[in-house]
Amino acid sequence: MGKGMAMSDPSALFMQFFVELVTEAARRRRLKMGDFAILVWPELTPRSARQRWQYMRKEIPGKGRSLDVTLVEADKMARVLGQDLVGLFLRAKDRASQVQEEAEHGNKGQADPKAQRRIRLKSDN
Repeated sequence: MGKGMAMSDPSALFMQFFVELVTEAARRRRLKMGDFAILVWPELTPRSARQRWQYMRKEIPGKGRSLDVTLVEADKMARVLGQDLVGLFLRAKDRASQVQEEAEHGNKGQADPKAQRRIRLKSDN
């Protein structure tokens, strides 16, 4: 996802945080990203599942944005992780709102917003 897009598009920012929360939860369960993807998309080939998850976490080559997560996929991710989907959504929404608010009020003299998000992600563990 492009840097400017995340800050100006609340939906993209929400999705970015949702994917980050899911990634962190999978890592806490000591799941490799490829193994997690195969569990989420058993109907796909392992290679396709891994690629789909990678494109949700990073930009699609040549597109300049990441792949969107559908509600069905979000539910499958939460189930694989044994987590409540609504809880994940609320945490992602809270983080997105906080970053959006910080961007609107300016960050003069403060640390880089990406670094602040990483700190917040780590503190949620």
